[in-house]
Amino acid sequence: MMVNQNINPSHVEYSPDIQGVLIYQGYGNALKMVGKESLDLLQRISTNNLLDLEIRSSRYTILTTEKGRVVDLVLVHRLEEESILLLTSQGQSARILSWISKFIIMEDISINDVSPDVSAYMLLVLKGNSSCNEMLKSRAPAEPILQFHDPLWNSLDVWQVAEDGRDNQDSSSYLGRYRRIGTEHFEELRIYEGVPAWGKELSEQFNPLEAGLSSCISFAKGCYVGQEVIARIDTYKKLQKSLCGFWVESPKNISISRPQEILLGTTVVGLMTSLQWSDRHEKCVALGYLDTEIQRTDFELRSDNGLMCNVHRRSLPRKGDEA
Repeated sequence: MMVNQNINPSHVEYSPDIQGVLIYQGYGNALKMVGKESLDLLQRISTNNLLDLEIRSSRYTILTTEKGRVVDLVLVHRLEEESILLLTSQGQSARILSWISKFIIMEDISINDVSPDVSAYMLLVLKGNSSCNEMLKSRAPAEPILQFHDPLWNSLDVWQVAEDGRDNQDSSSYLGRYRRIGTEHFEELRIYEGVPAWGKELSEQFNPLEAGLSSCISFAKGCYVGQEVIARIDTYKKLQKSLCGFWVESPKNISISRPQEILLGTTVVGLMTSLQWSDRHEKCVALGYLDTEIQRTDFELRSDNGLMCNVHRRSLPRKGDEA
């Protein structure tokens, strides 16, 4: 989704009377579907049940391949009876538009990329901030297109908000009250929370159950693309790997540009997908996939520059934990 160009995402100054609220922009892109069969189509090609989605309500669903692998995690927002807004992962709107379009055959449905017309951001509210509800109610003068309490985050209250980006003067003034964080800070929080991201934990290399996204899947609905594979994995408990949190003992400048093998001795037991230095913890916080039969907690990782680092498995936050 288009970043509001009037706001510098790396700016971190904030008013001392607005504590505990962080804002991150540029998290995704937007598609708009119009047509009375739009919701039915999404019901047939994605994992979640959408038929009971009410107007001005939002719900996550996952687009998957015939092999049950992740195409993208999208947020479906029902604007009107025959109008839907889809929030895709950042930079993925053209790919998802093309993917959905191949399923539109006889249906009277139009789908367009509306990212330039939509300004989206995430509000990350620290636990213990009693003014959260009041803050959201007293937001910008204009009503947002959507305001969604994201269930994938645990120790932070996270709200996804989308507004009309064609007239953002009021929004700019409103957002200027809160602390903005850049990509590195956001990644540290996302990875710590265990929230999967496209191109890292989410890709056609992994399935939704491995990524811990069972809450975005309806096991009671009818067929959809990839349903048989996902249902078989769930029914017969055939999950081969799962998303786990890690600490990585390493220098501050360590990086991985692509998934790297997690090693137990000389045996590959998983893949590290996300890694970010944390000043708070003085080590790297990481996410990755580990073979489900592995009970050990200590491993090794080779970084991009060839450095071998010690890796320790950590528990991911649960609902109610504090960040």
